[in-house]
Amino acid sequence: MEVKKLIKIQEQLEKRIILTWTGDKIKYIAGCDVAYSGKKSIACVAVIEIPEFNIIETSYHIEETCFPYIPGFLAFRESSVIINAIRKLKTGVDVFILDGHGIAHPRKMGLATYTGILINKPTIGCAKSLFTGIYTIPGNNKGDFSPVTINTEIAGVCLRTKKNTKPVFVSPGNFIDIENSVKIILQCTRNYRIPEPIRLAHIFANKIKKMKEVQNE
Repeated sequence: MEVKKLIKIQEQLEKRIILTWTGDKIKYIAGCDVAYSGKKSIACVAVIEIPEFNIIETSYHIEETCFPYIPGFLAFRESSVIINAIRKLKTGVDVFILDGHGIAHPRKMGLATYTGILINKPTIGCAKSLFTGIYTIPGNNKGDFSPVTINTEIAGVCLRTKKNTKPVFVSPGNFIDIENSVKIILQCTRNYRIPEPIRLAHIFANKIKKMKEVQNE
């Protein structure tokens, strides 16, 4: 019954998805990632300025992990702590990139989409692995991609962000389309497979985790 309720929430929120990009020049992009320590969830947000890649601001939030990991329902586990970390930012962020999927989800309600609807901001999902859909392996050069289709509908892309490295899976969350999602992910990628905002958020989240673990010893 609980899963049925969650599915109903996802289906209701799906009606609010807007996959159009109305943004102009992008200056500040934020990456969001979550680390876990015992029963705690630690969300970190890293804001960078492009094209310089300067780190403008970071924020984090820690709260009890109140929802188990259930495939297809990651947003119910991570969105709360991420949104609370976002609320602490002073910088006006243009786009948020989340370590998860957007509409490349059975009900188009991946972490990036769910969060994007709640914060009313453009969001992009960038995941390390496919959750659902079919695709072909893209070319080996940076920028090569192939569509990810779910029930014949293109929901995102399998994108090569670095030569000779595994691709990532990019899908729009909210207030953005596939084309601009891909463009922004490539803009944010330098020497690593993972876009810089998410990579930095991951590093900072784990630093906070170690600090808190030391304090709790």
